[in-house]
Amino acid sequence: MIRTTQKKTCNETILAALQNSRQNLSDDAIQHICGFLKSGLHEDGGFVNRGGVPDPYYSVFGYSLSFVLGLELPVQKQRLFLQSWAKNDEIDLVHAISLLQCSLLISAIEMKQKAGSRGKALSSFGFFEKIARGKLIRKVKQEGKDWLDIVAFYRSQDGGFNHNRKNAEKGSVYANFLVWCLYQDLELDDLSLDEVLKGLKELQLSDGSFANENGASTGVTSASSAALIMNLADGSQNCSSTINWLKNRWIAPGGFVVAEELPIADLLSTATALLALDHAGVSMIPYAEKCSEFVNMHWDNSGGFFGSIADMHCDCEYTYYALLALGLIL
Repeated sequence: MIRTTQKKTCNETILAALQNSRQNLSDDAIQHICGFLKSGLHEDGGFVNRGGVPDPYYSVFGYSLSFVLGLELPVQKQRLFLQSWAKNDEIDLVHAISLLQCSLLISAIEMKQKAGSRGKALSSFGFFEKIARGKLIRKVKQEGKDWLDIVAFYRSQDGGFNHNRKNAEKGSVYANFLVWCLYQDLELDDLSLDEVLKGLKELQLSDGSFANENGASTGVTSASSAALIMNLADGSQNCSSTINWLKNRWIAPGGFVVAEELPIADLLSTATALLALDHAGVSMIPYAEKCSEFVNMHWDNSGGFFGSIADMHCDCEYTYYALLALGLIL
């Protein structure tokens, strides 16, 4: 059974932060962001990737933002899009998890849209707390059994999961975190956090950071953030070195860099670092003003957000991370 000291699952914490962001945005800002999201919604369902192709991975971010911001979606078309992946033999771990998360989100969006004005009054966390853990979760587990089977194929020999290979010798932080969050959301109790953490120990470097995969010599902010969240849930780890390492990735312009040797901050690293530090009980006050300025610097005229000055292509993933960062500090 997964042990956690958090009352909310990790994804519920994220949705609550996104909801907080929404509550602090003006109506004009919300409309501008929703306009960008609509531009990424494919006519056949799903949100498009950077190649303009509807993709379950990007759809997780698009559906999450649609749910929180109240963007109306043609639900049946989204269901048909997800069903079109049902017999795809090339589905990998990341896309299998994405499809399950999309199914849960679409069911929640449908119930919220049917609730009308009553649905708009529900907070993201409250909605999932009272409804999703019953009716929605049972439906997703039943309809997504084949996708859950695909997830199991990526179990690594160390007890964790690897997002690149089936039956790999070692797991990766990224895969472990994705699966751990999924199992929380679907209330599955056949994944032991102890098994996942055994593999994580080998990925921790001497400075407290975590490499994403075995053999890497440099810690990464997103991997270190994910590992910290899981270690905090276990409650038995000394996490001070990881917390300090993450704090030191903060730079003066207001964001977090991806690794120690890279000088450019980005939205993914910033949002994940803030999420992990918030889980650790670190005050967000010192980051609030500069981080808010940093996020606003990455807001494009299209209504979407781009990841960094080195990657100025806007998409729904970076827009999600921008609003997550704002929701954590506001």
